[in-house]
Amino acid sequence: MPSWRSLTARSGKPVSLPPYFVPDLPLLAAIQSCARRGVEITLILPARNDSAVVAAITSAHYVELLAAHVTLREYHGGLLHAKTLVVDRSVTLVGSANMDFRSLYMNFENNIRLYSDDVSRAVAKDKKRFIVGSTPISLEEVQSQSKARAAFDNLLTNVWLVF
Repeated sequence: MPSWRSLTARSGKPVSLPPYFVPDLPLLAAIQSCARRGVEITLILPARNDSAVVAAITSAHYVELLAAHVTLREYHGGLLHAKTLVVDRSVTLVGSANMDFRSLYMNFENNIRLYSDDVSRAVAKDKKRFIVGSTPISLEEVQSQSKARAAFDNLLTNVWLVF
């Protein structure tokens, strides 16, 4: 996840659309650090994921992301399959790799980094459509879920690392 991580760490205003958000600890730290220093970070995640395990692992990170002031939104128009990241309105990452270890190191998926204001503008415009079709996730909403559900999601997060 070096490109996801390095671009996020240096970014001014990224918006990310990962269908599978299963970050490693350095990526999670980079996202939180960016948000804490005032960078507006928005993750648009699918409201319905085609993998219950991935959905559980993703939601296990909601509290810490929201506490760091990351904006989380759930998209209701189907499964998002766009794997893009726009950084500082001039750098775009596009490819087949999700924000997870498996995509990059087991499935050998790749992304390409594009340095183009025009491409970044076009991708950002498309992302606005996803933002309109999504709803915000609040810290209160996440904290209201059952303790058993939160424990299960966290357990999956730790077990997933083994596989």
